[in-house]
Amino acid sequence: MPIEPQAGESEDQYMKRCISEETNAGMERNQAVAVCASKWGEYVDGNKKRDAVLRVDFAEAPRMRRTDEGYLTGEARVASIGIQNYRNGDGTIRRELRRPEDVFSADALASFKNVPSTYGHPDERLVTAENAKRLSVGFVGENIRVDGRWVVMPITITDADTISRIEAGEAIQLSAGYMADVDEEAGEYDGEVYDAVQRNIRGNHVAIVAQARAGDEARLQLDAADAVAVDDKPTQARSDSMSDKTVTVRVDGCEYEVPQEVERHLAKQDEQVEALTGERDQAKADAEKEKARADEAQAELDKLKAERSDEAIHEAAKARVALEREAAKVLGDEADMDGKTDRQIQEAVVQKVHSDADLSEASDTYVQARYDAALATAKAHGDALAKQRETAGTTTPAGDGQDTPEAKRDAAINDIRGAWKRPEKQTH
Repeated sequence: MPIEPQAGESEDQYMKRCISEETNAGMERNQAVAVCASKWGEYVDGNKKRDAVLRVDFAEAPRMRRTDEGYLTGEARVASIGIQNYRNGDGTIRRELRRPEDVFSADALASFKNVPSTYGHPDERLVTAENAKRLSVGFVGENIRVDGRWVVMPITITDADTISRIEAGEAIQLSAGYMADVDEEAGEYDGEVYDAVQRNIRGNHVAIVAQARAGDEARLQLDAADAVAVDDKPTQARSDSMSDKTVTVRVDGCEYEVPQEVERHLAKQDEQVEALTGERDQAKADAEKEKARADEAQAELDKLKAERSDEAIHEAAKARVALEREAAKVLGDEADMDGKTDRQIQEAVVQKVHSDADLSEASDTYVQARYDAALATAKAHGDALAKQRETAGTTTPAGDGQDTPEAKRDAAINDIRGAWKRPEKQTH
């Protein structure tokens, strides 16, 4: 006996458990996979699926014309939205809501394409491959469309006997036979109460029938859950207007008069479009932010690669040696510059020349400018002293005390102290 899914069990959880138990019981793995998958198909979220039920709706007589081949072809309103009364297979009456989003869904409309037309509804409820050849008298075309609250279908009748009956007035109505899931959800729609809601509508056939009369549906062999549409309201002359209760809607700049149900359906679609548009715009904005982050990271990576290249390292080393040589002319050859940043060395030079300089809050650009100025000041001061010594050595008269041992000693000391300022002699 196949393993049954448990309530709340996911498909993945069930398949793993089922296959394991079946193979442990001696079943081949491929067969176990097939058996478990088939059993899972009978359930939804661990609960056994409800069987879809048959519904039969009646609609207007089609407007038809003869083709060159002698067929009858035309269009007719076959299904509509709103609340419909049904007589169940057990004789009870129920009111079911057919919502625009269910009746007009793409899947529901597509399910009626190319379904067979029959003369009357089949006693066996549905048209299948086994009985289609015997029951079919024509077919529904593919150009199925929505017109206000109605679904309009193209119909072609190919059977000569059925064509004769239609032209003789024996069969003057269309009746859609379809399967649907019926949810027992009572509520109110457009001022009327209903007992249940039809969902997952799937077309099976469209029958050519005589005008419905009380009791006609009794001849169909229906299950207890199946039902045929009935009209418990006074018969009214048909009107080409879609509904007495209409509202104006604007679509692509054009205004249309439509039933309130359609307007609500369009409003819901607009809400869905707006929500999806918002999600798309948010996703686009998030993608742009992520791209900006990626670009910034790439730029930083490129910068680091450039800073750490052999050429960059060589240039940085040359600049550091040049800075230390310049600073030593002011700070002295014994100045310790190891472990200091370029800015710290520049600040030391500025403060050597201008002891009261406060550079703690200054920008790097400002410190660089003060450093260059300090170097210029120190050089100018050194040049002035050298000029004074040169002048003193060439213009002082003999015997003025400059040739004394003490004077010569002082001059030698000053000459040694200033030796670092003189350019080095080139050796050949």
